[in-house]
Amino acid sequence: MRPALSFAPLATAAVFALSLIPSWSAPVSIRQFAVAGTPAPGGGTYSLFASDAPRTSPAGEVFFRDSDAKEVVGPPDSLAQLNLTAGTISGLTLASGESLQTNGGIVVLSSPAPGQYLTLVKISGSTGGGSALVSGPPGAFTKILRTGDPLPGTSAVWTATRFSPTFYAQVDLPTTRGGDPMIKAATADDSVAYIGLYRNGAWENTQVVGIPAPGFPADKTLQIEAINVRAGNSVGQFVFDTTIFPRGDIGIQAAYIGNNGSLQLMVKTGDVLPGDPRQVSGTFRPG
Repeated sequence: MRPALSFAPLATAAVFALSLIPSWSAPVSIRQFAVAGTPAPGGGTYSLFASDAPRTSPAGEVFFRDSDAKEVVGPPDSLAQLNLTAGTISGLTLASGESLQTNGGIVVLSSPAPGQYLTLVKISGSTGGGSALVSGPPGAFTKILRTGDPLPGTSAVWTATRFSPTFYAQVDLPTTRGGDPMIKAATADDSVAYIGLYRNGAWENTQVVGIPAPGFPADKTLQIEAINVRAGNSVGQFVFDTTIFPRGDIGIQAAYIGNNGSLQLMVKTGDVLPGDPRQVSGTFRPG
């Protein structure tokens, strides 16, 4: 039987708490760690988190964005604003006119260990900007990869990452449920792509070749430049969708799951799902 929960009446300000629930047979522990409108570490206030919902890590850390669009990280009882500057990122060199977009351009993706943060930071300024994936404790980050860099072990380049400074959810860098980031890198002629999974400090790469499209006849082409990586799991498999071009016909959409060169077609436009007589439409988003 699930334990009963009761709450005292709250004021109009939003209150956020961390719930630690090991199982339904154990008591539920809830800790308040932020109240909207109250001062946040480093300046600003806690916002309503409408699109910046607090996230947690297996290590018990929380991270979210405050009203000044700055990242707040740490254990619930000792939160601090994450200050990130180019000088604190080893291996990251900025060209003339480039800078880190520290206001709204920093997103903590996960916390692999207490005090360690895997972070995406936007680089603005010149046409060679983009984003950088960095990791480490505050003040001692190391660059893992920057857009425009080749994925380690391949000749494929990490393509641009969609990064909206306004809407926190619009960061096109998916992670597994364990917080491991996945990127797409493509060769210059868009004939081959690699899905790179960064896990345990190393890259695990899966090659995706455009012709033939896995699960289709030999004359069907998988559109490399249209690949969207959507999700991943704890065993290193990922889910992506893209467009398939039957020659001389319009494209259809297909979704795959797999890794290490083993891709399985999950669903494609026109399929009928089990228990549902309707066909899958031409546009869908797996996740």
